[in-house]
Amino acid sequence: MFKNIHLKEILMRLLALICIIIGARYLLNSTSMGDDRALEFLTAVGGSTDSADLKAHLESYIIGYRLFGGILLSVGLFRFLQK
Repeated sequence: MFKNIHLKEILMRLLALICIIIGARYLLNSTSMGDDRALEFLTAVGGSTDSADLKAHLESYIIGYRLFGGILLSVGLFRFLQK
């Protein structure tokens, strides 16, 4: 029984560490990933759009990636540091 509890704790910490790594990656790369998504949007609409519309999409994609990364990072850190 003690072995199963110890194994469960190791697996939970490993999962938390994976969340931390993925969350940090999303936070650090949010600008380039948002730029890639904005480029996909631009090609999907035929290559021409209003610059204000493109800027709004770019900012929303970047904010979305930062929010997702921040949530993953905070949940992972909370779980990893919990006893």
